[in-house]
Amino acid sequence: MLCAVLIVTVAFLSCSKDTEIEYRDVIVHDTVRISDNSSTTPEDLPYTVSESGQINTEVSGAIIVNEKDVMIDYADPEKCNIIKRKVSVLKSVGWRRKWVIDCPIMSAFAIDPNDKEHVDTTKTVDNVTLINRGHIEIHTKNIVECYKEQLVDDDNENREFEYIRMMGLVASGKNCVLINDGVIDVYFDHDPSVSCTVYCFTMAGDYGSNIINNGTINFKGNGSSRTRMRGIGVTGSHATASNRGTMNMQVENAEDSRMITAGSDTTNILNDGIMIARQPGNTYGMTRYGTNNIVNNGYISITETPVPNGQSCVLADGSKFICGIYENENKNRFSVTPPAINRGTIEINIEDGCDKVYQGYGMMFHELSPEYDLSISIVNDGVIKTSQSGSVHHDMAEAGFITTDNSYTKPGVMYLGHWNTRLRDFSSTHDLFLAKGVEMHFGGGLISLTKPSDYVDGTKYSVAPEAIMYCVPNSGKYDYINTYKGYETIEFDTNEKEIEISWDTENQTVSLNKISI
Repeated sequence: MLCAVLIVTVAFLSCSKDTEIEYRDVIVHDTVRISDNSSTTPEDLPYTVSESGQINTEVSGAIIVNEKDVMIDYADPEKCNIIKRKVSVLKSVGWRRKWVIDCPIMSAFAIDPNDKEHVDTTKTVDNVTLINRGHIEIHTKNIVECYKEQLVDDDNENREFEYIRMMGLVASGKNCVLINDGVIDVYFDHDPSVSCTVYCFTMAGDYGSNIINNGTINFKGNGSSRTRMRGIGVTGSHATASNRGTMNMQVENAEDSRMITAGSDTTNILNDGIMIARQPGNTYGMTRYGTNNIVNNGYISITETPVPNGQSCVLADGSKFICGIYENENKNRFSVTPPAINRGTIEINIEDGCDKVYQGYGMMFHELSPEYDLSISIVNDGVIKTSQSGSVHHDMAEAGFITTDNSYTKPGVMYLGHWNTRLRDFSSTHDLFLAKGVEMHFGGGLISLTKPSDYVDGTKYSVAPEAIMYCVPNSGKYDYINTYKGYETIEFDTNEKEIEISWDTENQTVSLNKISI
């Protein structure tokens, strides 16, 4: 039979030209491919398919490859896999267990045999591989219309379900592999006036997951003030989340968007591909909340656009951000955290007409606190650019360090590693390092300066600590404490072969000159 079990020591599955997955000492099923030409009968398969085309396996070790085009619009929920489950939700009073509605396309869940709308919490589905090589298309309109009267919204906090969560490839068990070699298109085409939360994870895994996007993921449509989206999401530790393809987010209105995010620890967060977002709301390229590796080797471009006329933004004024790499301090962190590293290109832009309190950073280190005694260093071996248009000034910088709780009596600690940047008048641009409650350790740090095209040879600019790290004045709401250490051992150089640097250590200025030949 097609689903005969094989006990193997090492089995390899070639998933694309540059993707190879290895399994050791696990029970692995024969690879099952779903295609338009498949002649396999349903009883031969280690998975089920809903009438709408959704695919779910409850068999640990199954390898499922989708080669079909699947369009899910949830026009008839009776024909769809709709899963109701409890999850932890952060409310104003803290974490609470709430019911949500999950709508998966390719999934590995154990379904309760007595209630097909609920997960069997007594059983796990582990070591599953889900691969998409087709075109998956997800629409939100009909599912929102069907359930909007049961969902929490601005006027109804006590309704049964906290939100709807659309899901492309998702596995809730341990040591699963999720790969997109095809196209996943998400259309937020529900009524933009609806104020319930509509979530979408295109790829989501748990403990030990290996999640890879080699293909294309697109988020489109009108969205709403409570639209949330995640390209790749990891909830468990010891995982890898990697983008090698393309992710696009271009939604007319949104609340919170993250292209790759990991909420646990000891996880690798990598971008070797392209990430582009142009939309309202908080938008982050890569985020980490635990002691994870986070590295951008590719291209990240995020542009904040104004909220459409007549619509609103639900975010509080103090929490409106866009950034390429996002770091959040919390009590679950280890004392020594891997550096946040950019080796590629990050471009951050805020357009004219955006809310004046928006902030934009290449790297952002948020909720800094000495309480957790973390040692975090920052490295930029690539390029970070920030820009804004219009008459309203936005706080923007290549790296921003922010404390948002004025109960802290001393600042959080950051360490400068190697940092590439353009030489400019840092004392007036305020866009290299921006501080709102940080103790910056410059000691042993190296800033490599490149020469801009409009730079006049020999022009001296200050590189004093207060010039390269702009300390935002206290506003009365937050009592920022900013300080620095070790500046006497910081280094400045240039990595351009035909340029020499003149560094006046006494007056703390530098200039660049073309070498005469």
